[in-house]
Amino acid sequence: MAGHNDAASTITCHCGQCYNDQVALDEHKKTSCQRRGFSCEFCNEYLPTSQAMGAHLYQCGNKTDQCPICRKYVRRAIFTYHVYNNCINLDEDYTSSKSSTRGKLIFLLLLLFTPS
Repeated sequence: MAGHNDAASTITCHCGQCYNDQVALDEHKKTSCQRRGFSCEFCNEYLPTSQAMGAHLYQCGNKTDQCPICRKYVRRAIFTYHVYNNCINLDEDYTSSKSSTRGKLIFLLLLLFTPS
């Protein structure tokens, strides 16, 4: 039964290696994983290339989650900014702006959230 509890407490990398905690897994991914890639910060899905991650972030970042403070639905790409800035909603505040300006803002926010 001890083996069963050990298995439940481990975290498995997409390459198959198992680790006892998130810190060890993160270090492995940064330094020695043979299948280095990208993990989506919104849903933790693994993607093998930056191109795949870019396409994924476009879709995943545009999904909405409910803010626990103001209860509005906010896009994942701006969720952290929204919460840390007193529940500002960039989508509402910039709807009257030119679409090119709004597009540049969204692009910059996606760059901030893209793993390097």
